[in-house]
Amino acid sequence: NQCFDRQIIVDLAHAAPALIREACGMALTREDGPRPVLISHAGIKAVNPQARNLSEGDIRAVASTGGLIGVGFWRSAMGWTDDEPYQAKMGRIVESFVATLNILTEPHFVEEMEGRYGRYDPYEHLAFGSDFDGATTTAFDVTGVSHVIAALANARNQQMRPVFPRDKLALIAGENTRRVLQAAMPQ
Repeated sequence: NQCFDRQIIVDLAHAAPALIREACGMALTREDGPRPVLISHAGIKAVNPQARNLSEGDIRAVASTGGLIGVGFWRSAMGWTDDEPYQAKMGRIVESFVATLNILTEPHFVEEMEGRYGRYDPYEHLAFGSDFDGATTTAFDVTGVSHVIAALANARNQQMRPVFPRDKLALIAGENTRRVLQAAMPQ
């Protein structure tokens, strides 16, 4: 709570599931209203079920605060091998964004969010989140993010409609991060 009181953004990227739930609970029950938390970079268990990746519950807990899930692009988060083709790696990234969006659009969760906030856009909880600091192996450097945007723009649902319309890509590519950062700034 001291972080929230001091308008510090709480990043739960390396937190255990219990801490994610506890911090999100604190963020939701503040007297001055919910405070968004974020997970700046993580993988998604629905795509790569390794221990450090986010579960459906983790993703919904963060989104319930108005927060942000940064989908990461590195080997252990995505579950690819170094010798996989670039397109396969890009496909895994798209799959991770789609899986996260599916978790955020589960009907009961949508109803809960609309009841809590009066409106709900699941795309407002997605962001690019990766480590480009050299400590992890990524499929590309930061300049490759434009390729992720293009791959997301080409993703289609069963009705062949874009999964990530242009205005939603703008949210994912930076507007959501700006919103969460601004929410923490002193007024």
